[in-house]
Amino acid sequence: MSTDKTGNFNFSMNLLSFLELHLKKIIIVIILLTSVFLIKEWQKNNTEKQSKKVSQIFYLVQKKIEQKEQALAAEVNKKNKKLNKKQKKYILQKNKKKLQTHFASVIVEYKKLLKDNQQTSVFFGASLNLAKFLYSYKDFNSSVKVLLQASVKVDKKSLFYPLIFQTLGLNYLKLGQYDKAVNAFINITSKQKLFVFIQPSSLLNLSLAYFKLKKWNLLKKSIAQLEDRYPQSSQTATAQAIKRYLILNKK
Repeated sequence: MSTDKTGNFNFSMNLLSFLELHLKKIIIVIILLTSVFLIKEWQKNNTEKQSKKVSQIFYLVQKKIEQKEQALAAEVNKKNKKLNKKQKKYILQKNKKKLQTHFASVIVEYKKLLKDNQQTSVFFGASLNLAKFLYSYKDFNSSVKVLLQASVKVDKKSLFYPLIFQTLGLNYLKLGQYDKAVNAFINITSKQKLFVFIQPSSLLNLSLAYFKLKKWNLLKKSIAQLEDRYPQSSQTATAQAIKRYLILNKK
């Protein structure tokens, strides 16, 4: 392998690692935004009954997940005292898959709460919570199903609208269904004047989908939009790394 080819290969691998880190950061941002928007929705409907629903839906899964994961982490640390932090983290992630069987009843309970609260203001945030939980355990198909149910009900001007379609697009990326990912992200990027807080990451995710589809002209167009609209964003810096890849590989 020539020096140029080796350099291109290493650059490509670094780019892929960087993009994977980007996806993880996006999920964390969505989790935080969902929390904020759920609280706002609760404040709009601050009755005892509504408060109880929010309490049930918002905290149900999180508390049970935290308890199970803390127990698993303690078990991994106890059994693998001689391993370093990175090795323990790898083992923990590998074993997390086993936890899914423990959550079957929780998922059933959570879905029932969703069904009972379809007409309430907390339905969309609760749907996102469940979808992100399923995403974190790599059950992307189930996550998509939950999000599609929410996507047909959410108002196009709701703050939950871009979060639902962003998470939907991320699931499609993981499933390798890149055309569907494109459609999900375009639902956000086509509304340029709305949802400014999530436009840069949506344009970058759209670029990733085009990258996977090898639609180079559309990829260049989405990168150009990102550079033009949000020149100072960290997403633009990532997009420029993709741009460099295109130049190096003469795409």
